[in-house]
Amino acid sequence: PPRPSPPFPRAAARREGEVVGLFVEFDDVNYRGSTYSLGYNARSGQLEGLYYQAPLRQQFDVVFVPRR
Repeated sequence: PPRPSPPFPRAAARREGEVVGLFVEFDDVNYRGSTYSLGYNARSGQLEGLYYQAPLRQQFDVVFVPRR
């Protein structure tokens, strides 16, 4: 049987000094080519960065706040 492709064909994490970053690219219906480029803010405990919605060619500021 065919194997499903992963929803994230590209994903990478990096650390530059105190900054931890994350990059994820989507490969799914309605999201193909869309990406998150995020950095971890240690002070707030949040992931902050940009979401690029490829089908609409729009970029958005995003913040992921942990549940407490």
